[in-house]
Amino acid sequence: CELDQDTAAMAVRNLDRYLSLSSCSILECRKAFQVASMTLLYTTVKVVESDLVSPDSLANLSRGVCTASDIVDLEAKILKEVNWHIYPPTALAFVRLMIEAFGDALPKEVKDSALQQAFDSIHEYELVPFPSSIVAMAAMGNSLDENSTNLDSLQIWTSLLQTMEGVSCEDFIHVRQVLWKVRLSKITCADDTATEPSDKAVCLSPSSSMVDLSNKPTLSFCLTIGSQDDLSSGYDTLSSCESVVFPETSETSETHIHIICSENMTECVLEQIPQHHSAQSPTCVMAESSHSEMKN
Repeated sequence: CELDQDTAAMAVRNLDRYLSLSSCSILECRKAFQVASMTLLYTTVKVVESDLVSPDSLANLSRGVCTASDIVDLEAKILKEVNWHIYPPTALAFVRLMIEAFGDALPKEVKDSALQQAFDSIHEYELVPFPSSIVAMAAMGNSLDENSTNLDSLQIWTSLLQTMEGVSCEDFIHVRQVLWKVRLSKITCADDTATEPSDKAVCLSPSSSMVDLSNKPTLSFCLTIGSQDDLSSGYDTLSSCESVVFPETSETSETHIHIICSENMTECVLEQIPQHHSAQSPTCVMAESSHSEMKN
């Protein structure tokens, strides 16, 4: 039978939660890990899908790795270990709730990209410690940056950020960067002949941690600044670019700083965007980068 993406995402989430238990030692045995994976897929299908999969069917798919009784016995053990908490919210589920909440305000390409990034997150072990809601917010933010520049999308992104009470800014930025790394790797694989730098932007804040750009020659970052005080803190971001001059800003405008890093040069595009008006022509500054790490 065909399973929904949410089923796969939830099965992986349940597997991660089970593996994180101190009493779990199945990582020491390849066969035990495979049986646990099959078992949690079986359990998740029973919870989510309308068409059930029998233990015998999964045992046949395992090609002799496990039997139907192995799956049933381990399921009972896992359910006890996780205290029957087998319906965790996933990043995909959170993204779908966001899409439903914003309705027609989100273009189709924004929805599709956010859903894809949320699904891709289940393959990234680095994201396991982060709550699904943060992964979903990061996926939606990346998608808005990638696919839309109108004021409606900016308002949506602002409203999303306002819901992030108690969330570490550094954690949020880190999740966005991981998702962008996966996204850019897929773009690269889809077009191995591409020679132009990527124009995808990763939104960072002035308080983010050190960013190593040495192995990301085509990655572009966007720093959005809304006040003169924030703009002053942006000097640290471009500390290696001596010829960059920050423009004056006012309460009625904000400045977007796009940083596109190549092997030896850093291109900085400074863009003034007045409120309730379309963006003015950006100012482009080229400066030689003296090192491969830049601090926001």
